[in-house]
Amino acid sequence: MPLRWVRGENPYRLNHFGVLQVGADANPWVITFRRKDLERKISGGGEHRVADRLVTEADLAEAESRLLDPVRRVSEALLVHPRPATNTGRLPELCAAVEEAAALEPSRRPLRLTDLADLAPLVPPLAAADVPRPPWADLPVPGPDGTHDAQADVQFDL
Repeated sequence: MPLRWVRGENPYRLNHFGVLQVGADANPWVITFRRKDLERKISGGGEHRVADRLVTEADLAEAESRLLDPVRRVSEALLVHPRPATNTGRLPELCAAVEEAAALEPSRRPLRLTDLADLAPLVPPLAAADVPRPPWADLPVPGPDGTHDAQADVQFDL
């Protein structure tokens, strides 16, 4: 059903949920039942109007097929708007209740960790550029003429 804009009319009133008179949370069984129920009403000589437009059996079938297809149902659900909120004067009361519920109570004891490694998943890793590089002389890398690792050297008899 294409949207048709006319000054003074809500183009979202005539949608497939409105044609079948079901809400956006209706399950497939309810959608099928409403189509059959409205078809019986129309075929019995009655009429079904939505937004001052007479609904036919073809419109009912189209609405049912569109609402039973999950992808097309989502696009149709975007057209359904809730009724606008009315000012009942309760807004300050509701805001105060939300602020009271959202307020954090002060902690009675500090967080005690037995192992600082528990914080590792919460700390972002350092970038390679931020890590200082030690000079080669400070690294424990043996040189070719070092004597402290003579036992680990491979000896060849020639």
